[in-house]
Formats: sequence, structure tokens, C-alpha cells
Amino acid sequence: MSTVYTATPVQPQSPWVPGEDMLAVAYFTLSAAFVLGDTIIIPNMVPPAGVDVMEVYVYHPLLDTNATPLGTYDFGDNQADTYQLARFLLNAPMGVTGGATTQIKNFCNVTPTFVSGVQFTGIGYHYNNDQQTPGTNAGYWNGVLTVTAAPATGATTGTMVFAFKYRCSGLI
Repeated sequence: MSTVYTATPVQPQSPWVPGEDMLAVAYFTLSAAFVLGDTIIIPNMVPPAGVDVMEVYVYHPLLDTNATPLGTYDFGDNQADTYQLARFLLNAPMGVTGGATTQIKNFCNVTPTFVSGVQFTGIGYHYNNDQQTPGTNAGYWNGVLTVTAAPATGATTGTMVFAFKYRCSGLI
């Protein structure tokens, strides 16, 4: 049975400074192997005040430790549109064939030609400022990682780090 987990943001909500490039960071400590359909929510990852996506990174140890890994995940947001759950990463790998590395960095940026699992729909994506509810966290978008293929041999320990780089382009 799949489980919904929550990552821990470094800040309670992502910062917003007009015209500036900002970075939102969160982490998740693994305590059990992932199964198909597991989800990690990254709360308040995207400010509602109008931002343009620059880069999205997901760093983690091998989550599928099998010599022939099968595990993959999508990474997106909770915005209700066609691309929401895989806006940034589509079928990103949890492991490396042969297990020659211990860390994986899956990312989506302006030159993603050498990274498997990249989605071009997310880079440069503009989140509008019409979702803002003054004085609350309402309107902030959550990051969402969804396991799309279960790992052949799932890791049970390790820490995942999520980084979301954006430019503040709207009005607050």
C-alpha cells in the first residue's frame, strides 16, 4: 500500500523578493523502501506571488540498490493542470545500472540533454500571482514526488534533498 510522506522545508515557506533569484530547499529522511504510488509532499515550495522556474534538483542516495534498478519517480506540483505531477521530472531514475555511484542528482534546467527523466514543460514555467491569499500560506504550491515504478531492491535509509530555484517576477 502506498504512503504519503511530507518533506521538511528548510524555511516554513519559500521566500519572495521582487526581481531576485531565490532557492527553496527541503529534505526527506527515508525510513522504509518506496513502493509504487508513494508520494512525498514538499510543503509551500512555490510562492504564489508570481515566479518563473529556473532549475529543480532532487539529490538522493541510490533508492534502488539493485544492479539492474527499476525504480523511477515523477516530480511536479499540486497545481491542477495537464503537467502537474511531472512538470519537472518524468520517470527519473532511483538507481544506476551496476551501482557504480552512491549519489544521484536528477535535475531539470535549461540544458538537460544529458539527464534522463527530464521534463521540458517545467523550465521557464510561470506561476501566476493570482493564487495569493494575503496573510496566509494559501496559494503556495506544494512540490510532489510520486513513485511511478517500484524499486527492484529498495533502500531503507538515506536523505533526499529537494532544491527549487526560481526568479520572483510577479507582484506581491
